[in-house]
Amino acid sequence: MLSLPIPQMCRRILEGDHLTNEQRISIREHLQRLVADIPAFAESEGYHGLFDEFVREDEFGLALDTVLDYLEESATPALALSTIETLEWLHTAMTLTPVRLAALRRTTR
Repeated sequence: MLSLPIPQMCRRILEGDHLTNEQRISIREHLQRLVADIPAFAESEGYHGLFDEFVREDEFGLALDTVLDYLEESATPALALSTIETLEWLHTAMTLTPVRLAALRRTTR
């Protein structure tokens, strides 16, 4: 479990403060779960390479944007509800506005 409430943790992410190891692990796990739920993402060298680099550098917001860019620009099949839920968790955790999720939610299977 995270030691900080999600909004406080995310302010720290966005302000560039140092995260605890536990917080980094939690965000990384959610991001990795997200891309594991989108098999075609692994085949997209450009997107996947950027994603890996951003995660490695703890640039979690950019990693999430890379996945969303891929989903918006490719012909991926409808997303599973669990994938949408992971996207929503990450948006909440990073205090991001989930504007881009509306169209993806409409295609949930």
